[in-house]
Amino acid sequence: MRDIILTLFILGTIPLIFRSPWLGTIELAWLTYMNPHLLTWGFARGMPFAQLIFAVTVLAVIVGKGRTKEWWGIPMVPSSGVLLFYIFWTGVTTLFALTSSISTFYFLFFVKMQILNVLTLMLIKDKQRIMAMCAVIVFSVGFIGVKGGVYTVLTGGEGRVWGIGGVMAENNSLAVGLLMTIPILRFLQLQADKKWIRNGLYFVLLLMFVAVVGTKSRGALVAMVAMSVFFWWQSRQKFLIATVLILSIIPTLMFMPQSWWDRMSTIQSYEKDASAMGRIDAWVYAINVANDRPLVGGGFRSTEIPSNFFKYNPEAPRVRAAHSIWFEVLGDHGWVGLALFFVLGVLTYRECGKIVRRVRGDPAQQWASDLARMLKVSIVAYAVGGTFLNLGVFDLYYNLVALVIVLSYVTSRDSATAKSGARPAPVAAQ
Repeated sequence: MRDIILTLFILGTIPLIFRSPWLGTIELAWLTYMNPHLLTWGFARGMPFAQLIFAVTVLAVIVGKGRTKEWWGIPMVPSSGVLLFYIFWTGVTTLFALTSSISTFYFLFFVKMQILNVLTLMLIKDKQRIMAMCAVIVFSVGFIGVKGGVYTVLTGGEGRVWGIGGVMAENNSLAVGLLMTIPILRFLQLQADKKWIRNGLYFVLLLMFVAVVGTKSRGALVAMVAMSVFFWWQSRQKFLIATVLILSIIPTLMFMPQSWWDRMSTIQSYEKDASAMGRIDAWVYAINVANDRPLVGGGFRSTEIPSNFFKYNPEAPRVRAAHSIWFEVLGDHGWVGLALFFVLGVLTYRECGKIVRRVRGDPAQQWASDLARMLKVSIVAYAVGGTFLNLGVFDLYYNLVALVIVLSYVTSRDSATAKSGARPAPVAAQ
């Protein structure tokens, strides 16, 4: 039954997408983060829904250009230029990859991931659409978080929380995705007018924290501490947020069984942990291959090919993945790729600060300030959590980068309109 319902729902959205192509971008985000087809057990499980919605959205954009005056270009700010050039550079590193077939496969996967971001840059260009994208991200990732939080409680913390599918299927990546989504949930909570919605989102936030702990990810535990501190710092209601964080995190940690604490305690004794030492071997590989091929590195996933790994780290006992966004990008795309990746993060973070300063004193754009502050928290959560995890290719991060870019464009446009005293131009194809 759920196969039929899901299929009819997706097919039913096609006419809406032709009328308003931006809805296709929202639906693609839902399919990407929630993977609803993997919650079915019949024919819908293998249906290419994402490809269908992408094709419909592109066709709607092409057709719509002839009947609307809406501008569908990509806003050009420093971070958008670096993002596009980074995507291009990964194509260059793929051409010169140590193992061409494998790197090409993952490059195509990376490009496919960027389709959502390009559509976001083209079509999500007003408050309504940005709010809708944030709501879909929170709904999709929050659904998994609520499900995982309930599971953690019901199993007494003994079970491990996993994702449904996609990049966030694995427990570590899911934990970081949840931490990156919590600040966006807080943004939506600030915009809610009804008390019952705000209180309901507090409950969702609590369960998402429980789910993060329930993933038993040691890297995510470090990221959770860093994110919580920065979350409090960036919040307008610091006392309230401090209270919420304390009442969410401390009882959750006290609830967890001894087996969870035993696993977390290995953070202090990394030299005795085979997983941690394996990461160091992978980091040595990344440095060596980047020094030998500083411009292009080894290509996507070169670390996981035995012939490559032992060539650049012959003393390692076994092949290991990088388990760090920094060393993953370094090994895959060389020092140039790492520089672009780092600059992209810094520019995106700084762009959030520019947005906050740009709209300061304008009550009509307080929502943009709130979102920019929370996106800064999400970026910090990714940077800290990714330091110990293999998340260089993580769709949610790049989507949030795209959101920062369009938010910068929208606030610049609206601020200029307000200064000129003119009415904002209506956005076509609503």
